[in-house]
Amino acid sequence: MATVGGVSPDPPEIAAYRAADRRLFEDHLRPLVTPELVAEHRHNPFGPHSPHLERILLYLRRNHGEQRGQYGIVALEPDQLFGVVVLSGDRQTPPERVPDLAATSRAEAEHMVFCRRLSDLGVPVFPT
Repeated sequence: MATVGGVSPDPPEIAAYRAADRRLFEDHLRPLVTPELVAEHRHNPFGPHSPHLERILLYLRRNHGEQRGQYGIVALEPDQLFGVVVLSGDRQTPPERVPDLAATSRAEAEHMVFCRRLSDLGVPVFPT
């Protein structure tokens, strides 16, 4: 299979799955993302969550069987400074730090990842 930019394109069955998954998000989950929902996550990123926020989080946290491109949180200074990384999907390649994302608490870092995941899906992140 040919590669594009060093990455192999998905086989047709995986591409079809991803398209259906995206339709699920656009049709059923995207309408649930409101400024109030984002504020709920900011105020309580660890839960308990409302049913709508729980549905959004379950979707965002799925990895489709691969780690490449997933976000993680690392302690840059224990209990003082947290950073966000993007996983490479290869155990031999370390995660890449997202330079513009650093937080002074784990909760703040969790919310940054939540907002970044929404942004990656084309959802505008509302100021909270």
